[in-house]
Amino acid sequence: MRDDTAIWQAAEKIVYSSTLAEPSSRRTRIERSFDPEAVRALEVSASANLPIGGPHLCKQAFAAGLVDKVQLFVSPVVVGGGTKVLPDDLHLVLELEDEYAFRNGVVILSYRVRHWRHTIIWGCAGSPGTTRLDQTMTPDRAPDRAPDRSIAPTTRALVIGEALIDIVRRPGAEPVSHAGGSPMNVAYGLGRLGVPTTLVTQIGADPFGEIIAEHLRSAGVDLLPGSVTTSATSSATAILDATGAATYDFDLRWELPPVAVPAPCTLIHTGSIAAILQPGGQAVLSAFTSAPAGTLLSYDPNVRPGIMGNRDDVVLAVEELSRAAHVVKMSDEDAAWLYPGRSMDQIARDYVAAGVALFAITRGGDGALLRAGGATAELAAHPVTVVDTIGAGDSFMSGLLYAILGSNGTEAILQNALGAADLGRLGQISLASAAITVSRAGANPPTVAELFPH
Repeated sequence: MRDDTAIWQAAEKIVYSSTLAEPSSRRTRIERSFDPEAVRALEVSASANLPIGGPHLCKQAFAAGLVDKVQLFVSPVVVGGGTKVLPDDLHLVLELEDEYAFRNGVVILSYRVRHWRHTIIWGCAGSPGTTRLDQTMTPDRAPDRAPDRSIAPTTRALVIGEALIDIVRRPGAEPVSHAGGSPMNVAYGLGRLGVPTTLVTQIGADPFGEIIAEHLRSAGVDLLPGSVTTSATSSATAILDATGAATYDFDLRWELPPVAVPAPCTLIHTGSIAAILQPGGQAVLSAFTSAPAGTLLSYDPNVRPGIMGNRDDVVLAVEELSRAAHVVKMSDEDAAWLYPGRSMDQIARDYVAAGVALFAITRGGDGALLRAGGATAELAAHPVTVVDTIGAGDSFMSGLLYAILGSNGTEAILQNALGAADLGRLGQISLASAAITVSRAGANPPTVAELFPH
């Protein structure tokens, strides 16, 4: 079994192949920083192994005209939660597919291993030289992959809210950086489940912003034009305890211009900090409340007491957005902070009485409560070994929205026609999505194939 360091070292073993007609003509273009033996081999042969120390050497090789093809030797690796990607006895040579790019001060290297895409991002991280900023291995959404037939071709989701960098600190380990932010996680989760999705957010034209953009691209999620700004990309430090539970510290900027809802648009989702923190919060509310008739509106308060401000003001803002929404999801921790002393069942009843068509409360290891009209479903959590809880609620949310969109549930919600059986089905899919996410490290939501393996 290989750890993260082994994955990284294996990925650095790159083969440069040149098809230049005359090997002797390459001598004047050779960069001194390459391994001398590899250079001599390349002068007389069509290809050679060049172990490298970072993307600058790759860039030099391309700029010098030394190479016109890049391949990778990849050894067997293990990713989040111990999921084996390659068998122990397999050793592949993989060709890149024009996926080597230099954008916004970072280098992005992406390649496929069977049905998996491995993405590595290099960039300057506050010190001279080049540092690996992020690395992900995700199920690949190849262009020729069959679409999920449960999602109508005209379906389109718009998610509005913050996208930031999660800096995860685990006991006894070095910090690791990943793309994060509750609305961004929901957009990413919808994309992984095959729902055509656009995110409107605020990120910078900087290395952290490029990590987020590449993360979204890997799930097929579009960024609405105007989402990349001159401001620095926001960040949140997630501090994990011994059980994997996370607390957060934020460095956040949130300002959003007026949002023009693209057509067609089946669903608009928003939530968390972006819906509360000003000045961007007002733009979120305006886009939410001015949506075309027939658009499903979804909201997850995902409260962050340390950054949202006074509780009474937050409650007013949450309730204003909820009155406009058809679907509202909150965690039991959200509910307890917003309404101390009130039972979860009473909170659900109050929200439905105020006009919410579908209300859900997630309860961690105790499952979830869903209510619609006079129908209620209380569901147990799926048994799973928890690696960490990052993104669990967001994965529940994206799973819930996927289940609604994929079963003609939108019409039932708009008409307040959901029954107990509907709630049970929607809740089971949502809980399965969350269970898969907590079984592996980071906010790593499932694909349709993982959600429905048979």
